[in-house]
Amino acid sequence: MSRGKRNISDRVKYLMGHFAYRYPTESTGQLKYWVEYALRDEDEFIPGPDSFRKIKKRIKDSLGAEDKPWNMGALVSQEMSSDSLADVMAIWKQCFMTGITFSIRQAKWVAVLRYVIPKDISCGPVSMLYEWAFAYAGREKAALALGLDMNTVDLDAQLMFSGEVYNALVGTRRVPGLPFPDINKRRAVRAGEPEDV
Repeated sequence: MSRGKRNISDRVKYLMGHFAYRYPTESTGQLKYWVEYALRDEDEFIPGPDSFRKIKKRIKDSLGAEDKPWNMGALVSQEMSSDSLADVMAIWKQCFMTGITFSIRQAKWVAVLRYVIPKDISCGPVSMLYEWAFAYAGREKAALALGLDMNTVDLDAQLMFSGEVYNALVGTRRVPGLPFPDINKRRAVRAGEPEDV
């Protein structure tokens, strides 16, 4: 008697895509561990390594022009307001100086989020604005590569609320909780865990 295929929830797919995008060189076993760890308190079906391999390949195969490193020449082919250039350049400089890749997709999210998040608040070697831009860019990439609707309600809630208000919204299931801690309150990384779990 064969068991039917189990459906993978969009939430699990988003996480699989997020980690595959953020850590492209990690093994599928490590990506699976991180998804399991992120959802350790939830009753979600987590597929086997073959599904992770497929999603990792879909993310890699879908990399396009917006996933290339940012440079001023990108303004020729990408829509971005010129008034956002100073903020984009400030974040690019931070990334450049610390050896972190800054993609055109991330630059576009910096342009969108720059009025909401000050660029001068640091979060490790780069600003909080970069961390949020990276989170939204990863969500966008996962949605595009995996054919999912672009849903950022969990990111939006964490961006707008913090502390007890955010915890209450998650606790009452008004918004789904992010499986990684509040970006505004980064914690030290334990060995074997990705920095955003």
